[in-house]
Amino acid sequence: MQKTLFVTVIFFSLYFQSHAQVRDPWYAEIGINAVDVYPVGEDAPQGPFFDEFLNVTDHWNFGFYVRVTRQLTEKLDVGLMFSNNTITKWGQFGNDDVSFAVEDLKYYGADINANYYLLTKRLKPFVGFGAGYTWIEEGANNTFSTNQGTDNLVGAMTVNLALGLKLNINDYFSVNLQTTYKHSFQEYLTKHWQHTFGIQYRFLSNKACNYVR
Repeated sequence: MQKTLFVTVIFFSLYFQSHAQVRDPWYAEIGINAVDVYPVGEDAPQGPFFDEFLNVTDHWNFGFYVRVTRQLTEKLDVGLMFSNNTITKWGQFGNDDVSFAVEDLKYYGADINANYYLLTKRLKPFVGFGAGYTWIEEGANNTFSTNQGTDNLVGAMTVNLALGLKLNINDYFSVNLQTTYKHSFQEYLTKHWQHTFGIQYRFLSNKACNYVR
């Protein structure tokens, strides 16, 4: 899995060099993210796909993220994101609609995603795909933990699919909203959703401001 991720990073790096068509195409982004391990199609305490998808109170675990993005063309960019969370809500049992609490499990993610913009106006919906590596701390209440009671990190590669919406405020600042499904093929790392909301700053020289909006 690590080898596959390495090849992916090299591919996108070469693509950057050969297909960059926009001046000053770099973005820096910071914001909040929420990890949801409930609506992923697993047995209790997790639930069916999309079940209680917007149940923020019972299932969302909040943290922060940073992302660096390079715009390749008017409709395509690629970003590298690092995220940090603490997971305290894993799911629920029965119909009580009460979250199943776990210990404060550390969560770290490193992901590379390509986004394709369906529109190029000020409001820009997009679809995305990519890959990454996620680590979740083991613990006494981690339902996927094989070493109950330890504080080790277990990690695995994920395949990511995303939907999002970007709003350009001006030449320099944008608001970015994105929902990503992260699929793990390893039993010891759960599939999960990650939602992000952040502010992007675009590095534009004066000569480039009138070139790209």
